[in-house]
Amino acid sequence: MLTDLAAVSDGSVWLSRIYFNQHHIEFEGFGQQPYSIPLWIDRLKTADTLKGFAFAAMTMDRGEDQPLAFKLTSTPALSA
Repeated sequence: MLTDLAAVSDGSVWLSRIYFNQHHIEFEGFGQQPYSIPLWIDRLKTADTLKGFAFAAMTMDRGEDQPLAFKLTSTPALSA
């Protein structure tokens, strides 16, 4: 997974916490610009280790003079 995350990185998003098991993924981190995070999430779709997961929730918060913090939570994608 770390190799896949490095492949989609562009330096505008950095992670402070990664939680991963076969049923659930959580990423917490920061984005340089508000648009950086959605673009990074789109690139995550190409990561082989994340296939079969759907991102279900995201929260964002920005403190005064702070980068944009986010938490991205996923669930396993349901097979049709």
